[in-house]
Amino acid sequence: MITPAWLSWARTEIGVREIVGAQHNPRVVDYWKIGRVPLQVNDDETPWCAAFACAAIEAASVRSPRTPRARGFADSSHTVACDALLGAIVVLSSSRGPASGHVGFLTGIGNGQLILLGGNQGNRVCEAPFSASKLVALRWPANGGDWRDYPKAPAISAKGAAVSDG
Repeated sequence: MITPAWLSWARTEIGVREIVGAQHNPRVVDYWKIGRVPLQVNDDETPWCAAFACAAIEAASVRSPRTPRARGFADSSHTVACDALLGAIVVLSSSRGPASGHVGFLTGIGNGQLILLGGNQGNRVCEAPFSASKLVALRWPANGGDWRDYPKAPAISAKGAAVSDG
């Protein structure tokens, strides 16, 4: 199965987490620089899901939106609308208001849930389920190759496992 390069990179980061207390994980701080996000951040408490998504895309030598906001992916000229594909950028709403949200990469779909690989999910990089009712946008990096060349995100079973369609 063809996998977008940014999703492959993101998978190598699974397990990176914030450090509780006064110390900060330098890898989390690095995401802001790798993602070329124009914001000076020196801690791992500043919401970093967008920085992680930008870092993954930029690490794949693709132009990201370079935004510090999850919602910045939804209306960026550096992303285009796409279908529910493996590695698609998913923008979710938040109860914190219309300017807030979450962003990650789609790795599974079904049963009213979207499985996202993202940063700052429980203060770490991991895959986690989110309600599909929170979906704001499905996007693809504008210069990340033709999204129609990539496979649909795997369906998940009632127990959350990916289901093969072949």
